[in-house]
Order: sequence, then C-alpha cells, then structure tokens
Amino acid sequence: MNDSPKKKFEKDQYLIEMGQVTKNLKENVREIDRTLSQQKGIIKNMGQNMDKTNKKMGFVMDKLGLLLKTKGG
Repeated sequence: MNDSPKKKFEKDQYLIEMGQVTKNLKENVREIDRTLSQQKGIIKNMGQNMDKTNKKMGFVMDKLGLLLKTKGG
C-alpha cells in the first residue's frame, strides 16, 4: 500500500497540525489547572475566615443574650 507523494505530504501535514492542536490543548489545560488551584486556595481561605467570623458572631450573640436577660430581669 504505497501512498503517492501527495497523500504522504497530506498525512504529514495532518500529523503536524494534530501535534500543534495537542500542544495548544496541553497549554490550555495547564492554565486551567493553575487557575483552579488559585481559586481553591481562595475558597479555602474564605471558608476559614467565615468560620472565624461565625465564632466571633456566636460569642457576641451569647453576650448580647446575657445582656438582654439582665436588662429585662
């Protein structure tokens, strides 16, 4: 099964194009991975900050509840 020079050239061009597309996809995937890693860190920090804030809010609410009991009693 011998291909003509034209067919071989077309196949070679196709393989070159596929290699370029694959390289571009790989670069895009790496960039997406970097972005997701950054967002993961941001979300983790946000969760930690929310936990700290909720604890502080709980403390304030407890003190407010005690204050309201003593004012009303």
